[in-house]
Amino acid sequence: MTAAMRDAQQGQTLTPERQAVLDRMRTKMTAVVNQMLNWDVLQPIYVRTYRASLTQDELDGIINFYQSSAGQAYIKKMPLIMQNVMGEMQGLIKTMQQKLVEIRKETAQELKDLNAQGGS
Repeated sequence: MTAAMRDAQQGQTLTPERQAVLDRMRTKMTAVVNQMLNWDVLQPIYVRTYRASLTQDELDGIINFYQSSAGQAYIKKMPLIMQNVMGEMQGLIKTMQQKLVEIRKETAQELKDLNAQGGS
């Protein structure tokens, strides 16, 4: 939503009128997200996917795991695990982005050199 709002501003000064338009956009977008991603919509998707992917024995095993002390520890610690993974991923993504920018620059230079040589 932040990107959509930034794009909607198109670099223009944010006046009270423009802010009101952006606020209405945010409200409408939030309503769509809440409407589309609520449990009444998602539950049938999950049920179909789980039924198509897992047997009853597998589901029973999963349920037993989550009811076990190890499963409860997993549930409890998963937010911290995901937070730590995301922190590590940010470093990887930053490095990857830098490498991609370098490749783009190198390619632009190669194309510029070809143009200067009269190549096609």
